[in-house]
Amino acid sequence: METIASVSPFWLWLALAGLLLIIELMLVPTGFLLIAAGAAACVSGLAFMAPASHMWQGAAFAALTLVSTLVWRRVIRRQEKKGGVEQPGVNERAAQLVGHTAILTEGVFGGRGRLKINDSSWPVEADTDYPAGTMVEVVKVRGITLVVKSMASGGNS
Repeated sequence: METIASVSPFWLWLALAGLLLIIELMLVPTGFLLIAAGAAACVSGLAFMAPASHMWQGAAFAALTLVSTLVWRRVIRRQEKKGGVEQPGVNERAAQLVGHTAILTEGVFGGRGRLKINDSSWPVEADTDYPAGTMVEVVKVRGITLVVKSMASGGNS
């Protein structure tokens, strides 16, 4: 039976690359382990072509991971800047509803009511009371509460 010390560094780095890739895909989908897996695969190739000490292989792995991470961050930031203004509300479900129109499921009385959009029911606020069935537009969001105005009256909220 072979010990880990007798296994070629090529296979060890390749196994590490595969393990990091599996962890990335199955458990931690952040992208960082994908970069580390690529660095391990590169070190595997280097170990195959030009055998070096374990210390140099580890240093090469660390350097490749660091440089790849920095390059990837720069690419991502450049793509974000190309888009101009950051997209507001990308991960804020309520903010995406601004400008959306819907019919009140419960009337607005005392400034409060409810609105159903798709499969979700949202609390709403308005400066004016509206009966159930009124077509309203979402004009802004306060926390998880939608601020609405009637489409018929065009009133402000």
